[in-house]
Amino acid sequence: MKDAIHIADEVLRQVSHSYAFERWAGEFPSAVFHLPKGNLKIELMSDYANIRVSVNGTQEDFPIGNLDIADIKRKILTVTSQ
Repeated sequence: MKDAIHIADEVLRQVSHSYAFERWAGEFPSAVFHLPKGNLKIELMSDYANIRVSVNGTQEDFPIGNLDIADIKRKILTVTSQ
């Protein structure tokens, strides 16, 4: 569980270099980023096994056990550049 939270924190740290976020706290951390073309939400799922990335109604789950932060960043860029 602590490893999952640490990984989720690292995802946030990497993404927050580009965008200001609204909130990152709680038992299952989540953050909302306000982007020029909509909102981005990153959240640690309650099973501690996935990080969900949601952009303007499109969501994708990334398994923590096989997580590549670069994949998450590419997903965000793909959706926000449309």
